[in-house]
Amino acid sequence: MAGTLVFSYVLYRSSTILTFTSIIICALTLGAILSLFFGFFIPDLGIHAGETSIDHIGLWKGVYGFKNHLGRFMVVLTLAVFVMIFVFKRTDFKYFLILLMSMFLIYKSGSSTALLLLFICPLIYCFLNIIVSSKINRYIQALVLLIFLSFVLIGILVLPYIVVEIFGKDMTGSGRTDIWFSLFNVSQSPLIGHGFGGVFWGEYNSAYYLLDEAWFNLGHAHNGWVDIWIELGYIGLFLYLLITLKVVYAAYNLVFRKKYNIYAYIFLLILFLFLYSFSGGGFVKQNNMLWVLFCCSWYYVYSRERINVNDDDVSIK
Repeated sequence: MAGTLVFSYVLYRSSTILTFTSIIICALTLGAILSLFFGFFIPDLGIHAGETSIDHIGLWKGVYGFKNHLGRFMVVLTLAVFVMIFVFKRTDFKYFLILLMSMFLIYKSGSSTALLLLFICPLIYCFLNIIVSSKINRYIQALVLLIFLSFVLIGILVLPYIVVEIFGKDMTGSGRTDIWFSLFNVSQSPLIGHGFGGVFWGEYNSAYYLLDEAWFNLGHAHNGWVDIWIELGYIGLFLYLLITLKVVYAAYNLVFRKKYNIYAYIFLLILFLFLYSFSGGGFVKQNNMLWVLFCCSWYYVYSRERINVNDDDVSIK
């Protein structure tokens, strides 16, 4: 973990936010191109053949080894390109091409969480932009707020239909809730947890003894909050939520109250990581790319001395 933190800090110190965003776009675009190549020309490697679950047969994993990994990294890429096009007004054809390519791969991955967040994160960004804008009439802002709340309510009401009929899944989230209840019932140390990495990682790990055999080979609980709780207990979960919600609010404050548009991607990235934790695996792990992105985002948000210092930042404020 110390090495991963150092790597994140070096990346932050050597890059402006625009450079950081460009690095992500370059790296994940290469991953997208290779995933397309594997999917079309080497399907034995790029497409699931039932090695993990019969439900995954035919879903793309690209060069990322698993369909959900492909889906979530393509969302990270899509959000970066979204910011370049719609926030920084970079309308180069290459960005639109990357956008189409990444969205196609998200669809082919079959990752329902990634697909939902692909639309939810930009919608939240646009909604907040309208609500805090001084150029938009208060009555229009109130109307937009009512419409947004109506969509949220409708979304909750039709959620079973979306999950079952559109995504072809059940209300357990493909067994996710069963895992959570199993963990809750068998945890032997709910206050302080079983130790960092002491449940799911490694052969004959704690999960092998704590859970039914149907779940022993999982690498996480499919919920970042549950992962933290089973490892670090209620104390660790409280600290995790405190840190995460604090950085979400700090990024919101920079983008929507202080109007530093340069932080738009950082806000979207943190928002994605926070929402992804509801049904995806926890990212607080060593050598984990999402943890690196979170650490870099944290550094940028709380680096007061770097705000409005870099030429790139000033020009886009």
